[in-house]
Amino acid sequence: MVSRGFILMVFTIVFPSPFNGSSGTDACFRTIPSRDIIMSRNERVPCTVGTTPFGTFSPASGTQVPSGNAVTLTCNPATRTDDPAALTGTCTNGVLPNYSTCTPCPDDTWIFDSTTNRCFKGFFDPLAPAACDFTGFCQSHVPNFGVPVDVGQTLNIQKLFDAAQLGTITTGSVGMFIGIVDPITNEVYQLYTDLTPVPAASLTPFFGPGKPDADPTNSNQQIFFRPFGLDNEICGTAAMVCQLQLTE
Repeated sequence: MVSRGFILMVFTIVFPSPFNGSSGTDACFRTIPSRDIIMSRNERVPCTVGTTPFGTFSPASGTQVPSGNAVTLTCNPATRTDDPAALTGTCTNGVLPNYSTCTPCPDDTWIFDSTTNRCFKGFFDPLAPAACDFTGFCQSHVPNFGVPVDVGQTLNIQKLFDAAQLGTITTGSVGMFIGIVDPITNEVYQLYTDLTPVPAASLTPFFGPGKPDADPTNSNQQIFFRPFGLDNEICGTAAMVCQLQLTE
């Protein structure tokens, strides 16, 4: 016996995806927080390396470095750093940190002259042979700081006075040659090394009593700083103001 019945057919209707055949899972977009987008952009902002007096940067000044890269400051020879820990910094989102200052001169016993970028200091050696080679004296008595050394030379006369005064105090010398001479005519002054004329008016008020003596032979050609004032004497001293020539 054959039974008759109904056959139930079930149809599944699949709607096509609007995303060119991608499945529903693939069609979802991943969202990126706006904070991450901003940070990603900032991380790509470079820093421009600047300049600083008496120091050099690596990479060099004017270079653009990517965020995250380090920049190092090196103070020039015969200068010093105020903060050794602040010589290296990292570019962060276009900003470099504050670096140490490179201060002119090896230490506070030197007098800095900003008009010449020179450091002055008095030296005294009672055992040095009497001679007129003032440059040779400075080159043999000043420590090697990696910069040119010579007799103190500047038209900023007060700096020579300051260095000589400090030098007489620290060394016990009774006077110091300050790098000024009148080798041709009495009271016609010039710098010892480069022969630059020195106005008499910048010296005359500071001479001691009875000085300078007008020796007819003009044998007293070297100008000395002494506690009682300036003096003119013959060469042969072992005490004088020496200089370091800095580069900025």
